Amino acid sequence: VPAAATAKEMLANVLAAEQQAIADYTARAEMAEAFGDTGLAAHLETIVEDETGHYEETEKILRGW
Repeated sequence: VPAAATAKEMLANVLAAEQQAIADYTARAEMAEAFGDTGLAAHLETIVEDETGHYEETEKILRGW
């Protein structure tokens, strides 16, 4: 997450990083599935769920700002 001048800017940077992490892990899960590694795909999908929760929590904080 890049440095920020304010707390709100920091949270906006965190939100962008979470969104990118979701996209990256989703892509890797799809690659693992295509490769036939269902165990890795399932683990990556669990990480996507976790990152999605982080995204939603951060978004909620920013909405209340």
